[in-house]
Amino acid sequence: MLVALLAILATLTATACSPAPAPPSAPATESWLPPRPRELPIDGLDPCTALTEQQRVTLELGRTRAFASPSPDRGPACTWIFTAVTDFWSVSLETSPHRGATSAIGSTRATRTLTIAGFPAVETSNPLADEDKQCFVIIDVAAAQALVVDFTSNGDTVAMNHALACSKANLAAEQIMQTLLQQTPG
Repeated sequence: MLVALLAILATLTATACSPAPAPPSAPATESWLPPRPRELPIDGLDPCTALTEQQRVTLELGRTRAFASPSPDRGPACTWIFTAVTDFWSVSLETSPHRGATSAIGSTRATRTLTIAGFPAVETSNPLADEDKQCFVIIDVAAAQALVVDFTSNGDTVAMNHALACSKANLAAEQIMQTLLQQTPG
């Protein structure tokens, strides 16, 4: 009986000590998001370097304004602005060094998952803003880190709706990711 008990104990010990399964080849994201092609950490990122001059021209953006975040959960941010007599729109890039793209899920506004430059992202809008004039694209770039791209329009002469605002936010997000991927070879 003692020999049988020792055999069972040895089997259980050997099973408990077996190696864990190998990690996935691509960095994992939250289970409902597709995997990232690689990690793109944003620690120390100056968001105002994320759009080139040519990209700002393509996006019809002018002035640049950097600002510090009022929250410890949020990192540095940058806004590029287009202004005319009756039109105003902006693209903002905010780093989120402690929250991934999943923070947008559960938003009081609708969300949609998409891919920006191969990285998983969530599209939504600010619940406190006019949904027809604003769209967020939150890109999952590293474990618990995201980039938040915000397109906002406050103009009178350009007809704006949520789909168009999101189209502009997605275009800006693609341009931003192109620049950052070039700046951070993987």
